[in-house]
Amino acid sequence: PALDRRARSTRLTVDTKPGFGAVERADFRGNVRFVDGDLTAEAPKAIYDINRDQLDLSPASGEAGTGPILNNAQMTVQALNIHVSPSTQKLKADTGVSTILKPKKAAPPATGRRGAALAPVKRSDTHVPAMLKADKQVNVTSNRMEYDGVAEATYSGNALLWQDKSRIEGETIVMNDRTGNLTARNNVRTTMLFEEEDPKTKARTLTETRATADILVYDDAKRLATYTATGQTLASLKNAQGDMRGKRIDLFLKEGGSELERAEADGNVAVTLDTLFATSRHLVYT
Repeated sequence: PALDRRARSTRLTVDTKPGFGAVERADFRGNVRFVDGDLTAEAPKAIYDINRDQLDLSPASGEAGTGPILNNAQMTVQALNIHVSPSTQKLKADTGVSTILKPKKAAPPATGRRGAALAPVKRSDTHVPAMLKADKQVNVTSNRMEYDGVAEATYSGNALLWQDKSRIEGETIVMNDRTGNLTARNNVRTTMLFEEEDPKTKARTLTETRATADILVYDDAKRLATYTATGQTLASLKNAQGDMRGKRIDLFLKEGGSELERAEADGNVAVTLDTLFATSRHLVYT
């Protein structure tokens, strides 16, 4: 398809092939705005290397403009430096990276002559882990960020992902927005809100479940979050019912992701529930 790629700035310097041929490189300075389909970018300075298919956004002393900031259909990224391929939408960002993963938006249903809906509401392909809300934005901060242009984003260096009171922290967080799978590594700490039903009153309340581990792997298709300890410190899980520790802790979520179905622990297991304390090699708690 034909390209619809536009850029504006206060000043523009271009490098061309010999004989004033095709443009090879464009240097935009001051209030830069770059538009390519649903991708928009703003910065005080932008270098567009056409041969390399790369747009570099950065601040520049004495140049006006906001950002660097990049927007597309899936996310908004702000950082000191942003490097993006307009054709593939692969991008890298570094230093003070702040990312907003946009919520799913329902497409308006088709209607008949009397306004009756003809088709169910369809949503975008963006997929977040089930323990998060699909209709709310997800925030991520990190020192560096890479996106493969298709589905997978890697946040590294003091990575923190949060939505409302739900939080996932780690040195590195990898998230796939097609599958909803997520991996966090090194000094992992999570806070998740799950619904619980009082067996006597049947009242449902949101309670916090906190966990720590060296590695967290979440498989959205299985609704399974696995916390693993690779060193001497055991993985731990704490909620209103008690504390659990072990070399590995598996959390099985119910359909929808808002409730906990069961927890299993393996290896040097220790659990405290109210006045009960137990140790074992394996534990299943429902």
